[in-house]
Amino acid sequence: MTIKATNDLMFKKLLASEENKDILQGFIKDFCGLDVPCDEIHIETPYSVEFYKKALGENKKRLYRIESDIAVELRSLNIIVELQMYKDDYFFARALYYTFERFIKNYGTPGKMVGTRAGKPDKYSSLKPVYAVNIVDGKLFQKDNDAIRTFTLYDTEHYSGLDKDWIRLSFLELDKAYIENTNQKYWHDFFSRGMVSSDAPAYIKRAQSVTDIVNMDEEERSMLSTYEKSKAKHYSQYNTALREGIKQGVDKGVDALAELIMQGVPLDEAVERAKETVETVQLSEDTD
Repeated sequence: MTIKATNDLMFKKLLASEENKDILQGFIKDFCGLDVPCDEIHIETPYSVEFYKKALGENKKRLYRIESDIAVELRSLNIIVELQMYKDDYFFARALYYTFERFIKNYGTPGKMVGTRAGKPDKYSSLKPVYAVNIVDGKLFQKDNDAIRTFTLYDTEHYSGLDKDWIRLSFLELDKAYIENTNQKYWHDFFSRGMVSSDAPAYIKRAQSVTDIVNMDEEERSMLSTYEKSKAKHYSQYNTALREGIKQGVDKGVDALAELIMQGVPLDEAVERAKETVETVQLSEDTD
């Protein structure tokens, strides 16, 4: 038995653990085209069982809120990896926000600035490229069956970029099948179906072994299983609430309903409170 690689905590264990840095190294090589020694890879958001235990405390309802993004710093650039398994109407905006947020984070970093002729540090010199990889369930681009898209800052009229790839934003769609790069295809099969071919690289095979529950202690196995059940239940309630809201004619309250469910409010109570929100809006409109 295994824990899905797309379980947020398992995803983080795979790509943000010091003991699994060879897996991260392989992922960086396959999706960013960079062959980087492990000792030059700094994980900014490491996976830690103790951290998640502390964050969870006694409230298992909040477990699904734990962030699963991966942030990595290399000498010459930064890499962020995000897993998005549920529909988000503002996903592109959010992906851009996180990418540029990471880009400006380096601005004026002490010890990473180059001095000007006047001997003062140039804050812009500490900025470096950011490569973002977003792994998503569902189809973002409807035009074809290509599973990978990569966007850069590019002059479409003169067919050229800037002095370097300052921003590279990639999307791996698990619902699509076509991938030209063999190693990326192995990753796709692993994330989407948990399958690893016999001729896949050793680091992807090891990634599969990490998801096997026999390789986890009881405490970690329990935490990962609890997380998976918690998130599945949460989104089941969320989708049910949306259907109920639409069925009961509370279109204007759908956003309010969704927000209540995201806050952990029980379904029945959330529907009733959403109805109150709609009635208040309608009363206000009638008064106007």
